[in-house]
Order: sequence, then C-alpha cells, then structure tokens
Amino acid sequence: MLFNHSFTPNATYQINFHNHTFHFYPYTHIQAPQQILINYNPHQHHQHLLSFHRQHEQQQN
Repeated sequence: MLFNHSFTPNATYQINFHNHTFHFYPYTHIQAPQQILINYNPHQHHQHLLSFHRQHEQQQN
C-alpha cells in the first residue's frame, strides 16, 4: 500500500494503535494507479508545514 502527504488529500485515516493498523477512508473513488493522499497533520484540515517541509525550506535558504 502506498500513501503520501498532501494538503489536498483524497482520503482520511484513523490509526488503531492496539492492532497496529491504519484504516483509510476515501473522500472519492480512488482507482489504480492513483495514490492514497492523506494530510499528515494531526488534524486533517490543518495546513501547517510539517517538519520535513521546514527542513527543506531551511536548506533552500
């Protein structure tokens, strides 16, 4: 399974720590070869930069 971060995701998710599983819930129909895109922020609607975005910006400057 492949999923990536996006600020415009096509799915959301819940983590089940007890079972060590992710449960994905698509916003729209996702067909192969489309990726599952989720927002890695703790709250799905947040648009805050993530640590790897900040590190990339610092390297660019």
